[in-house]
Order: sequence, then C-alpha cells, then structure tokens
Amino acid sequence: MGGKRLDKGQEATLQALVELGNTPTSVAKRMGISHHTAIAHVRAGYDDPEVTELIEIIKKAELSELLTITWKSRTILNKYLDDILVGDKKFNVISIIAAMDRSFQQARLIMDQPTAILNADHLVLAINQLKEDTKSDRKKLLVLKKKDVS
Repeated sequence: MGGKRLDKGQEATLQALVELGNTPTSVAKRMGISHHTAIAHVRAGYDDPEVTELIEIIKKAELSELLTITWKSRTILNKYLDDILVGDKKFNVISIIAAMDRSFQQARLIMDQPTAILNADHLVLAINQLKEDTKSDRKKLLVLKKKDVS
C-alpha cells in the first residue's frame, strides 16, 4: 500500500470510527489525513492484535460519549416539549426535527445499526402527530389546572 503510513493508534482510530458508521472521508477530515489514505487503509484492513485491541477501546470510548450526548439531547428535547406543553414556547417544527434526528442517529449508532435516512414524509407525519398530541396534552393540563383552582 503506497501513501502515508499510519501508526497503530491512527490505524485503530480510523478503523474504529469507520466500524461505527462514519465514512472514511469524514474520518480522514477529522484526523487530518488524506481521503485516499483513509480509503486505502480501510480497504487493506488490519491484522495486528494490538490494533484490534485499540479499536475496541476506541469504540467503547466513542459509544460512551454518544450515550452522554444522546442523554443530553433527549433531556433538551423533553424540556423543550414540556415548555411547549405549558405554553412557555411555541411549537417549532425545525427544532424538533433536528433534536429528534440527532437522538435517532445516536441511538442507532449505539445499537450498532446503520443510520438510515428517513423519508421526509414519515418525519412530517411524526411531527403532525406530535402536534396533535401536544394540543391534546395541553387541553388535559388546562382541565387539571381548572380543577386545582376550584
């Protein structure tokens, strides 16, 4: 294999991130190496036990970070939806789609599944259902508040 030689740590990082669903091009950019170098190394594979061990360590660290980010994004999404429910915020489709997509993609990576691109029609249907659920929950909340006042 011609081109730049990667040390074991770089090789493990490249292979781990690709195994987690990143493209060789995005990993190359993140690592500051050539796209061609990344593709060549991914195609060539690896057979060093040390690299294999490093890959597992890197994947565990990446998944741990994803779990933290997923927890944070779900917390933010839940807070946002609660604020909509009580009327503190207005319903913003773009914000909700972005938060839901981020959580979905991270959850798929954690479950070691591909991050499939959803059809926009499905997202619109999900958002419309969420709007209806929010309206219904808001009405229920108002009824409960009225009962508490009386």
